[in-house]
Amino acid sequence: MSGSVKNPAQMPLPELLAPAGNADSLRAALAAGADAVYFGGTSFSNRMRAKNFGDSELSDAIRLCHSVGAAAHITVNTRVRDREMDDILRLADTLLGNPDTAPDALIVADFGIAREIHRRYPDIALHASTQTSLSSPADCEILAGMGFTRLVIPRELSRDEIRRLCGSTPLEIEMFIHGAHCVSCSGQCLFSCMMGGRSGNRGECAQPCRLPFGVSRTDGVRIPENTGRKRPDPRNSAQKSGVLSLADMCLAGRIPEVIDTGVRSLKIEGRLKSAAYVYGTTKIYRTLLDERRSATEEEIRELAKLFSRGFTDGYFSQNYIGMASTQVSGDVDKAPADRTSEISRALDERIRANTVHMSCPLTGHFRLTAGEPAQFTLTRKDLPDITASASGEIPQTASGNPISAASAAKNLTKFGGTSYVLSADDLTFDLGENLWYPVSALNDLRRRALAALEEIPVPTQETDEVRKPAGNTEKPADLLHYTPDPTEPPRGKQLRTAEVADIRTLFAPMISPEFLRYFDRIYVPVHSYAEAAEKAKDQPFPELAAVLPVYTPSDEAAEKLLASLKESGCRSVLCHTAGQIHLVEKYRLSADVSFRANITNTAAYAEYRRLGCDRIVLSPEIPPAAVEKIGGGAIVYGHLPLMTLARCVICDGKCPLGNRGGRASFRENSAASPDPALTKKPRSISCTAVLRDRKGEEFPVIGTPAYDCVNIVYNSVPTWMADRSEQLRNLSHLHFLFTTETSAEAADVVRAYIEKRPSARGRRM
Repeated sequence: MSGSVKNPAQMPLPELLAPAGNADSLRAALAAGADAVYFGGTSFSNRMRAKNFGDSELSDAIRLCHSVGAAAHITVNTRVRDREMDDILRLADTLLGNPDTAPDALIVADFGIAREIHRRYPDIALHASTQTSLSSPADCEILAGMGFTRLVIPRELSRDEIRRLCGSTPLEIEMFIHGAHCVSCSGQCLFSCMMGGRSGNRGECAQPCRLPFGVSRTDGVRIPENTGRKRPDPRNSAQKSGVLSLADMCLAGRIPEVIDTGVRSLKIEGRLKSAAYVYGTTKIYRTLLDERRSATEEEIRELAKLFSRGFTDGYFSQNYIGMASTQVSGDVDKAPADRTSEISRALDERIRANTVHMSCPLTGHFRLTAGEPAQFTLTRKDLPDITASASGEIPQTASGNPISAASAAKNLTKFGGTSYVLSADDLTFDLGENLWYPVSALNDLRRRALAALEEIPVPTQETDEVRKPAGNTEKPADLLHYTPDPTEPPRGKQLRTAEVADIRTLFAPMISPEFLRYFDRIYVPVHSYAEAAEKAKDQPFPELAAVLPVYTPSDEAAEKLLASLKESGCRSVLCHTAGQIHLVEKYRLSADVSFRANITNTAAYAEYRRLGCDRIVLSPEIPPAAVEKIGGGAIVYGHLPLMTLARCVICDGKCPLGNRGGRASFRENSAASPDPALTKKPRSISCTAVLRDRKGEEFPVIGTPAYDCVNIVYNSVPTWMADRSEQLRNLSHLHFLFTTETSAEAADVVRAYIEKRPSARGRRM
């Protein structure tokens, strides 16, 4: 165990954030003690298969959260197109236009959505979804400038990485503690979209990763025994390994360590789960947090009974070898019992408790003397200067039992249905002898005294409110509807750029001058830049630029890479994240943006232009017509990276080539070292393999040896647009990906695009 764990009692207790896919799950989360609940509407939520909430239901759900003192976080975390932006803004108006039903935060993944909502409602708290793929202090600095207040970090970060991030950023940090693991890093999966047209970035993931795949190495090394989950497929006994289907996250056994990281919020995954699951899971974590302890074996068993594919704390603890599941003995497949009645009782109790807690306490004085009107005075306990009185009827002489302090208190303290409370102990009396006063007069006196008290203005106070004002109530005309900004500079010569994974492709005899003349900029891996620049200096070569790793272990390591690029004469760098852009600008290099930023609309494109980016490659999930309208670049050729895996599915952590098998180990060691291994010359050998699905399609997998076997899974066929000359002519920027191609194949691709040839196997956009 690396790092020291402080006494968890010394750390602030983080928020417990529970999921709700429908009204029943929302009630369950609140009944179980969640501090906050996250849920979405029927559109623009990244769990579109959940029932979710209609517009009017959203307001009711937010009111219910606030009635028990819980926060409501609304998910608007899909990527949208320009034509959908007006609908997003109408949803924002529905949510934020009424301060009484405004949510506490919006969870957003699309920088375009964030930009437009923040312009209209600058006071709403924006939380950056884990779909943004951001995780560094540099990322947080950019997010803060965009108006974000919190970052939901990727599941792949280790305990020590989380602790360091919490200590180096003003943003709140939110982390997952329980639920499903996506095998691909969040926001970096195109598998469902490319295989079946259901985009995971738009809330429609079909989970193809849960299907069985066969895996075969292509580097001549025997595959070690796989320790992951097995899912036999009766149609093909050779394909039985669930290599892409990870065990579920469970950090119940590490709660003191989780608290020690300093995170602000702990998130339970499960908007597609039942109310029984939400209630049971939230209740156990509520107990563990309140008692600041780790779960017992019995509590782990209870969590497994609710739902489990096997549990792991793999990334958090760096026990990621195989991401093997913790096997829980006993019957864990039994469906959870119906707890509807228990949920209702617990929720009603929490509402009552919160009503008392949130009530405004009063003191009172009742004066009743012969021959004078009765008088009832109320004073706020918290603000003694706010006091009001009401006068009533003159009392009569009692013919039977006279009024007493006890009998008067029964009516004068009835403030049910209001936000005020008056205890009999806080009520004083000045009662004459042998007097009678009707109950109806007591009630009227109480109502009029309260009405007079409520008319007194309460002085404003400087408070750190959880719920911020709703924002602009009178928006300028130009903010009422979405109009894409003209962000693209005047178009000149069509730009052509290429990413080349292996620099040997560029310097083989089969690469002709025709290939080199076709491109005006070629990106090579950052570790190969110096070597490539040396080889290219005496050749008629286009501009040579560098592409950063998808993930760098730390900002310090990234800066060391950039310093070496600057020294080698590099001028342009292809980035994948906002933080990388920030660091590139720091070294006065030109920042370009890859498709991994998932830009799908003009507002998001404008944000990256504002950050100083020059060439921007848009998401491959939008059609060429949309690319043309926005003005960025389009991938027109290449095997698209479908998944980016922090866990190596090839060697499963037991690599015979010496690779350690995952981003987690590398990031941890690199960040802690004054001389990160990332800056060393990469190994010449990497893990390579193919994944084979049930239909026999083969997907190349390449482990990146320079940063410890992070796996990239590529599409089985390349995107091909050589025969779409009309569309290509209208695009301002063509981008090519060369990954598994030989030099001869790469040269033939360029020739085909010059000659406008169709492909027998390419995937047309």
